[in-house]
Amino acid sequence: MPIRWKTSRIGEMEVLHWEKTSPDGILKALSEKPKKQVGQHPLVNVHELNGRLLAVRHVTGKMRREMDPVFLPKERNFKAMQKAADLHASVVETPFAMIRTPKGTSYLTLWKRGCRPLSDYLFDDSVPIQKKEGTFFGIARALGKLHAAGYLQGHLYQNMIVDKRGSGLLIDFTQIRRIASKFARKLERGALLALLRREFSHLYYLSDNNSLQANELAHKLMDRGALEYEKAFVAQKKRIARLGLA
Repeated sequence: MPIRWKTSRIGEMEVLHWEKTSPDGILKALSEKPKKQVGQHPLVNVHELNGRLLAVRHVTGKMRREMDPVFLPKERNFKAMQKAADLHASVVETPFAMIRTPKGTSYLTLWKRGCRPLSDYLFDDSVPIQKKEGTFFGIARALGKLHAAGYLQGHLYQNMIVDKRGSGLLIDFTQIRRIASKFARKLERGALLALLRREFSHLYYLSDNNSLQANELAHKLMDRGALEYEKAFVAQKKRIARLGLA
């Protein structure tokens, strides 16, 4: 179901939020100390709201001008985030609210619980290699769905995480944008496949110390990942056409 938005004014503050969510509840959650802080440029404060994790980026000046279009409902990038969320296209980070004041803008998104960076997951010895391979295929399918919706993630590096079930997901859609050409889509797909081929080549080498075999296995994995990507891309394209969401 598409996200519906409402704008509320509280003094000098303008709050764009989900239609059925109270802006007072949002502000109350933000008034409490963050559960943790992650990232940089901008720093992300992670709060808790109704049992969910609420990620808050506060920006000013030039960065504010660059990021505002991501969240404004009438702007292209916000529609990209919303459409991706509506289509369940690989989104773990969903746009939730935007708070504007004379001093700056805060962007709020919802995060899933229990997720960890892909790099931590891949080098966790307690996770079987077969499960890690399945996670890789899931990320390839996720990117295929997003590309089928007509958008690039924009910054894959360090923006892939794994949930409690081992499902690979994409986060940080602040740089999401329309796909301008087939080349741009293939470039991002290629970047994902090359990154994970490199990671798995290292993992395979650690398991048997045979670099030649490790590289061969990693290339086969990359080929399978490319196939999973294309299958997801085609299936999502058909789904979008069937539902009239193009």
